[in-house]
Amino acid sequence: MNNISGSFYAANVKDDVSINLFIISSQDIYCCGFVERLSQVETLNISQSSGNDKDLINNFKASDVDILLVHQGIVDLWTSIVPREQLFTQFKNDSPDIKIVLFDCDSDETNIRQMILAGAHGILPKSITIDETINAIEDINKGYYWIEHPIVDNLITSSIEVNKILEDQVKDNAEKFRDKLTNRESDVFELLMHGLTTKDIAIKLNLSEQSIKLHLGRLYKKFNVTNRTQLVIAAFSYISPVKNMLPIFQDSLNEKRGIESEQAKLVHD
Repeated sequence: MNNISGSFYAANVKDDVSINLFIISSQDIYCCGFVERLSQVETLNISQSSGNDKDLINNFKASDVDILLVHQGIVDLWTSIVPREQLFTQFKNDSPDIKIVLFDCDSDETNIRQMILAGAHGILPKSITIDETINAIEDINKGYYWIEHPIVDNLITSSIEVNKILEDQVKDNAEKFRDKLTNRESDVFELLMHGLTTKDIAIKLNLSEQSIKLHLGRLYKKFNVTNRTQLVIAAFSYISPVKNMLPIFQDSLNEKRGIESEQAKLVHD
């Protein structure tokens, strides 16, 4: 692939087959010529609609679409009406495996990040040739993402930097968390996090169950909680550098406990 392109793998590779494209574009000369050139490719089966077509969704549903190709101008129009994160929701609800590609895009890194987060699999710039576009479509159909190389490099660099910042902050917060605990409380908490019962913790630490209950009581008091679940959530909240991770973690914990409860019922029955 040439030096303006950048694609990276994200799913199972498909065999080379015909690709069903559904193109949403404006009616300007560029788009008409673009669609005409793609129509000349034997492996591409093309359906087309304009962004303001009242039958757009019905036409989309009636097509067996592999890739949805959307002009950047249409995306700009939609984002004035719908939040970016919801741009492609209806298409994905109707066709969960669809790949979404934007074309005739400016090389705006912020916009590209937002579109990838919204569900786009490819961002094709204004400078791309028709041959490169065809290659990109084939790559995306095989399960790759397609982004310009400089943008990919920046995304990777940013990701590494963010991961390092988060990792350092977690380590720092974890050390502060440990400073709040005595050595024995730290031992009890670690075993509690591994799911051990009070009895098992007592056996592991060669202490009485009453001693473990006393240590747990002190832990509850330090974090102003009344049970194990609240203690784990409070500890996670203290350590996590990302504020909105707490509800996600709590939901996951509740779901895990629900599954364990159902499994226990099945065993009991």
